[in-house]
Amino acid sequence: MKTVIIGGGIGGIYTAYYLTKYGYTPNNITVIAAEWPPYSKHRLAEVLSEKLSIDYTYIGIYNLLLDKGINVIHGVADKIDVTGKKVLLKGGSEITYDNLVIATGGKPFIPPIKGVELDNTMSFYDIGDLRKLMRIRGPLRIAVIGAGLVGLTAASALKKMGATVTVYELMEDILPGVIDKPLSSKLKNYLSGKGLRIHTGTGVEEIIGDRRVKGVKASGRIDPADIVVFTTGVRPNTDLVKDTGIETVRGAIRINRSGATSIKNIYATGDCALSHDLITGKEVYRPLGFVAAHYARIIARNITGTKKETRGIVPTIYENIGGAHIVRVGLSLKEAESLGLSPTLRCEETIDQISCTVFEERRPIGYEAVGFSERIRNKAWQVYYDIHTLFS
Repeated sequence: MKTVIIGGGIGGIYTAYYLTKYGYTPNNITVIAAEWPPYSKHRLAEVLSEKLSIDYTYIGIYNLLLDKGINVIHGVADKIDVTGKKVLLKGGSEITYDNLVIATGGKPFIPPIKGVELDNTMSFYDIGDLRKLMRIRGPLRIAVIGAGLVGLTAASALKKMGATVTVYELMEDILPGVIDKPLSSKLKNYLSGKGLRIHTGTGVEEIIGDRRVKGVKASGRIDPADIVVFTTGVRPNTDLVKDTGIETVRGAIRINRSGATSIKNIYATGDCALSHDLITGKEVYRPLGFVAAHYARIIARNITGTKKETRGIVPTIYENIGGAHIVRVGLSLKEAESLGLSPTLRCEETIDQISCTVFEERRPIGYEAVGFSERIRNKAWQVYYDIHTLFS
């Protein structure tokens, strides 16, 4: 039996790893990777801020897999022939499969505003983007559009490199969808005190310039800028499954609790696919690395002959942004409401942190904290286990 994996990111590389761990013959595994070696996007900002080698981003198990004898095709999949059970690559070659795993990841969303085509506009999503930003020298003025996790980690790293950084966020709070307002306000005040200029509730209307960026027009005013970095979210990269019969929902591949798609022997994991929430049982789109790795293990179990289903994911986020530790386990208040629950929020604040627990009918369903000590993770792990005990 031959298994072909499209994608060399966390979802793809961990599927290959778990297949070999569970006894699959390595030379019957082929990974088609547009980028190689595989790397963790989570480490990009750290490389930027700490001036580390790009090697630091690499996912270490890839050498182990090569030593075991898996096949790697450094190329781009162009089409899936479901009837013929083969993948066609750009350039004309093709490879047949018995099992197919789609792990094509996501792609950065760039809002359709005037000026996005100008020189010195970019996203912050992959190794190519990292290389561009690593070449920055001097006191440049950089606009970061989007105050999510990627936007704020990038902004903090660029500030540390000596740039003047202004962050624009359309929503009223930073880290929208990640943490709730009491924590968001605390973090915004801290980062502003560190020198980041943060404008919330501010929509960017236009990138100003002739050929190169000269400024950003936001909420009626124009701020000077030399570089614009878009960190406005991720969309599923699922162009490859069009016209295949593989079911998608809002652009993401629908999978069952075994990681299988609507077509037999085809699976999907990672930012291209939906996942399942443990607390509500509902389908959700969560482009997080640990979600990809979770379903990679489930998929590998099923391909190697052990029927395995997931009960669902408890989302877990940890990030260090400019010296502030941000933790979230389970559902935020806003996400719980969006999933049809009626949650309440209970917060506590000490000298060095603020934390909030989200409850549904007196049961903890989420925990969030912003602080300045790694100790904040201890409480998060306790809530994580409590949620698993309650809902598993």
